[in-house]
Amino acid sequence: MASIGYTPGSFYARFNNRPSAYDIAQHWRQNRAAQMESFRASNAALADAFSSASINQVQGMASLAAQAAQKRIQSAALAMRQRVDRLA
Repeated sequence: MASIGYTPGSFYARFNNRPSAYDIAQHWRQNRAAQMESFRASNAALADAFSSASINQVQGMASLAAQAAQKRIQSAALAMRQRVDRLA
């Protein structure tokens, strides 16, 4: 029987028009592999999104700090100019 491609349970599975245990296991493994690939892709996308958000937050905070420093310097320069103008 082995020479004609017989596998245990295959006749019974085909006779009842149901998949064999091997076919079920293969299908389960394929589905599991597809789910893992989907999870890995989603996980990578989520990690990229968090990384981008963190970078954007730091850049935004640096920009705000630079603007605040610029305002302080401009205010100090204006105050000095007004003092010099009063003395002159």
